Formats: sequence, structure tokens, C-alpha cells
Amino acid sequence: SVFRGTGFTVVHSIPSIALYLILYEQLKDRLRKSGSLQHSIVPVVAGSAARSVSVFLTSPLELIRTRIMAQNGTAVETVGWAKVLRQTVKNEGWISLCKGVVPTLYRDVPFSALYWFMAEYTRDTISASLAHNHQQGHPRLAGGDSPSMERVLVINLASGVLAGGAATVVTHPFDVIKTRSQVDMSVGSSSLRKGTLATLSDMLAKDGFMSLWSGVGPRALKVAPSCAIVLGSFEAFKRFFV
Repeated sequence: SVFRGTGFTVVHSIPSIALYLILYEQLKDRLRKSGSLQHSIVPVVAGSAARSVSVFLTSPLELIRTRIMAQNGTAVETVGWAKVLRQTVKNEGWISLCKGVVPTLYRDVPFSALYWFMAEYTRDTISASLAHNHQQGHPRLAGGDSPSMERVLVINLASGVLAGGAATVVTHPFDVIKTRSQVDMSVGSSSLRKGTLATLSDMLAKDGFMSLWSGVGPRALKVAPSCAIVLGSFEAFKRFFV
């Protein structure tokens, strides 16, 4: 049961991350070439816009993934993604596949804005530090005009884990609200009719303010290294194929 939903998580993550990163790179390049925004603001705008598009296009997959992981019991084979999908459509209609888009946007757009702002700033800072070391006679990671693969990985892994961890902690309450709004599969439950603000109000009334940070530790331990791996892998991929 620890690995419940792992297979579907992979199926969901591949198109979502690929679309997200490609859109971000394209938007960032266009905005910087246009010169319409300050250099430091470009990652915020590009990250927010790219994530918004990605969320809208992959929200049905996110809903199914969340509900698979929230199942009771351990018989993963008896309640797989196909059955969850059929139950959701049968009980709540096709439109329910977009349930949770609003709270997901509340979580992912601020996360992306903060993440890319910090990641780009950290990358610039580490790159400048490594360039300084090169000038001081420590060229191992600097790589001159053509950065070595080791340097690319060091910069992006460090930037990804720092930016991912910080953004996770700040935006975690939105993740808690999103999960609460998606996990209820019971027909006729009043929670199905609750909006994001109503869910937030209900949580504060019943569980208190600190409930919004419930599970922040495990999520940060998952998201921070994931961000580092994705960013490092993407930049390495660009180096070889772009």
C-alpha cells in the first residue's frame, strides 16, 4: 500500500512535467527577448503561465492520481485507476474530472512563481561563484566558456533542491486544501459541493490553523529532491540534444 498509485503517478507526471518545462523555456526566452519585463520578473511570469496551462490540461489525471492514493485498504489491484475513473464519471459526471482545478491553481501557480524566481536566482549566484573560483585558479567546476556536465549538474541540482524546498513550505496549505477537495468519492456528500474557501473555513474551524501545514515535512522531503532531479535532468538533456 506504500506504493499505491505509483504507476499512475508516472503516467501523470511525464506529460505534465514535459509540457510544463517546455512551455516555461519558450515563454522565458520570448519574454527576455522582448525586453518588456525586468530580468528577475520573467521567471515568475513564465513559470506561472506555464503551470496554469499544464494544470488545466492534466487536471483529470491529477484527480485520479489523488483518489487512488487516498483509497482505504491495501488491495490496489481491486481498485485501480480504471475503476476509479469509471466510478468518478458514473457517480459525479464527466465535469467532475476537473474537480480540484481551482485549488490546484492556488497551489501550483504561487509554487511555480516562487520556485522559478528562486531557482534562476540561485543558478545565477552559484554560476557567478564558480566563475569567481575559476578566476582564482580553481577551474574544476567552472568549465570556461563551455560549462562541464559536472558544473551543469551541481548548479541545477543545488538550485532545484533549495528552490523546491522553500516553495513547498510556503505553498503547502494550498496542497492540503486541494487534497481535501479531491479525495471524497461518496455520492451526495456535502463536501462535494464545497468550494476552496468553504473547505479552508471548515478546516480552520475543525482542525485549527496548523492543520494547513499537516504533512509538510514528508512533502518537502519528496518535492525538494524531485525538483532537483527534474531540473538537473532537463538541463542535461538540453545540453545533449538542443
